[in-house]
Amino acid sequence: MSSGSSWTNNDTVRANAVCSCGATTCIRTSLTEANSGRRFICCTDGCGLLRWIEPPVSCPRCERILPSLLRRRIQI
Repeated sequence: MSSGSSWTNNDTVRANAVCSCGATTCIRTSLTEANSGRRFICCTDGCGLLRWIEPPVSCPRCERILPSLLRRRIQI
């Protein structure tokens, strides 16, 4: 897998695949304001691999609501 931050619409992307550096990958959920709730695949070794699994949120209401919902979930 190559490093990058582009979105991929590839159903074969999965956790525990092998990164180009040889480490396994995992699927995580972004908690940042800019990408709240958006899932991505990354390297468990920290080599810099980051590939978005989902497209950016394009709903203005979701962009306002998601960050606060995720913050509440973290606090529970």
